[in-house]
Amino acid sequence: MESNDITSTDAILFQEDDIDNVIDKFMEARIKLASCVQDIPNAILNPGFNHDVAKARLAFRDMRKSIFSIIEPLIAAQKRDADRIANLETCLGEMYSKWQNEKNKNDKAEETILQLTTQTISQSQFCANLGAVLGNFLWISSKFPQMTNIWLHDNQMKMEEFLSIVKTVFESFVDTFKLNFPPLHNDECQFVMALMGTTTNISSTPLGRQFLATNHTGMNLIKQLIKSLALIPKGSGDGLKRLMIMTLYNVSLNRVGLPFLLELKVDGYIGPCLIDDTVPIDIQVSALYLLQSLTYNLTDPYILQRIIDSIPMERIKLLAVSLNNDNNISKVAQEVVANINNCKSSADTVSQVSSSTDNN
Repeated sequence: MESNDITSTDAILFQEDDIDNVIDKFMEARIKLASCVQDIPNAILNPGFNHDVAKARLAFRDMRKSIFSIIEPLIAAQKRDADRIANLETCLGEMYSKWQNEKNKNDKAEETILQLTTQTISQSQFCANLGAVLGNFLWISSKFPQMTNIWLHDNQMKMEEFLSIVKTVFESFVDTFKLNFPPLHNDECQFVMALMGTTTNISSTPLGRQFLATNHTGMNLIKQLIKSLALIPKGSGDGLKRLMIMTLYNVSLNRVGLPFLLELKVDGYIGPCLIDDTVPIDIQVSALYLLQSLTYNLTDPYILQRIIDSIPMERIKLLAVSLNNDNNISKVAQEVVANINNCKSSADTVSQVSSSTDNN
């Protein structure tokens, strides 16, 4: 296409040179005609006049042919340009029509997306509100041990599904609001609190503790709770953390649950709950109750040393001798210290007996 355009341009330039030549010839012809007109009276009498007229006529014919040979390509080129412009205008019109159609489709798609987004937000809010309402009713119902026992006796598969839902919702909630939980009256927060509160009530019964400590779904939930203890923010997450620790404490009362928690090294996650007075008193008490259960009749010296290394022992001793007995915090701290001392004494006795046996 480009080579054709270059050839056409060269032809036009060549034809412009021909026009200049024709103009020069016209000028020469005009001068000669003027001379001829002056010489007509004498030329008529000249015997060669007819020959000169014929020669001039032939020259004019050649000149006309030259003019047409120049003009016709120009007209053809102009027509080609006009056709090209018409084709370009047609293509432009088609492209504009396609663009307009695509724009209309995009506008409709954006409108649909906006409608779906609005519907999704509305449905999400409705589901969150529904979950908060039904969750709170479930939490209230689970306060009655006979109710949770019915669930565990007659609907163990549904209980597995429930615990799986609790784990998924809890994990998603903590991951979404890890830095700062929404207010307690928020539907999402109410929903998670209700699920965790129900789980805590389930763990408060012997059958519930056994289920959480032995069922695969329950064990996964316990692992998730322990792993998430360090992720719960202070202040906005205090209520949820208290329920989590209470659930772990209840599980520790089970003969299978206690070694399971020790195996998961839960003691390493509750130390920060006792580090200073900025932690709410009810969380400190719950953490001390869990420690009291973990250290009760503990005979393994390695686990004992691990627990001592992972908790603020000096602060627990201060709590044990303090006059502040809010929520029995001083009493529970004394029990923890007593358990640890008893464990140390037992370990020392075993060590002495072992040494004596070796010497004998």
